[in-house]
Amino acid sequence: WLDENGATPSYHNLKADDPNKWYDLPIRYLQELYPIQDILTEKLSVSAKQVIFKAYEGTEDLTYLCRVTADDGSIREYKYLARCSERPYLDEYPKLGKVHPATGYIKVLLNGKEILNRNLTTDLERIWEIYQSQVLPECRAYIEEKIDGVVHADLQPFFQKLSLEVWASEPDYRIGTREDLISSLDALHEDMYFVGSDYFKNYGVQTVNEIFDAPGLILPEIHKREGAPSFRVTLYELQKEEACILCEKEVFAKEKERGQISLKITRITSHDGKLVLEGRGKRLSPLMRDYFQKGSSHAVRRSTAVMRFILQEKRAILIRRLYLRRRKFRFGTLQRSTCMRRN
Repeated sequence: WLDENGATPSYHNLKADDPNKWYDLPIRYLQELYPIQDILTEKLSVSAKQVIFKAYEGTEDLTYLCRVTADDGSIREYKYLARCSERPYLDEYPKLGKVHPATGYIKVLLNGKEILNRNLTTDLERIWEIYQSQVLPECRAYIEEKIDGVVHADLQPFFQKLSLEVWASEPDYRIGTREDLISSLDALHEDMYFVGSDYFKNYGVQTVNEIFDAPGLILPEIHKREGAPSFRVTLYELQKEEACILCEKEVFAKEKERGQISLKITRITSHDGKLVLEGRGKRLSPLMRDYFQKGSSHAVRRSTAVMRFILQEKRAILIRRLYLRRRKFRFGTLQRSTCMRRN
């Protein structure tokens, strides 16, 4: 952002000259109250003009001071301190400054005396730590290994898709005013995308003085569920630049124009727990006709489907050495991926 009130956005975050700078906006905690004015006017039956926001100028360590003046002139005050942790905005580029994400805490009083008061790392903070300290650096390492030379902006995209799948038990609900939500998961989705984008922009500027603004698709997929969190990361790249049919990593047939070939699925069955697609085609090449005619004895032994219609195959890149291997089959697409899961 280019100003304190957050009204003017910036395309990039590249100014890295002060590791102790607060990266958060000065109005950050005011933003987090939104839409408190609507809620107060509805619950208390007061006008919007009677709800006044002012900057706190006292010395007490607090985040919010709520002062209520009743019709009889009496005043009540309520105080709240929002707990936060402190970390660099980007681990690999600490000179960008520090951010202060919300965190958990435990406070214990015994006979009115405080005996314990400390922060507790939340599930989202643990996921964020993995994303910053492992996922993004390993993506960078893959890019440098793949290119095997100096990385430049004209070589973008460096990968096809960085899939970030998160399952976590966090607040995610409508609050009954306008279309507003209380959603830590929605905030995580936004932060993962934009921080990933900032990471690659700074990577480019600080290595070759170029902005890497199109490294590949960064796609967070955030899901709510009860229980322990899980974080699965998969990095994809194109297997082939042009659409084709692959058989055991070899190009079986290249893309043809519409009308050059006709192929119709006549029956879908199964054989030894594997999908069998039976079809009839016109103007098939001898190679393709031989493949489909031998499907029951040829392809079933090699795959989970006799006929694999592939418009564009994607191959996921291993970003950790260990982890499970799986295959996904979708209509028109075969994906192979190697993924990592963090619990």
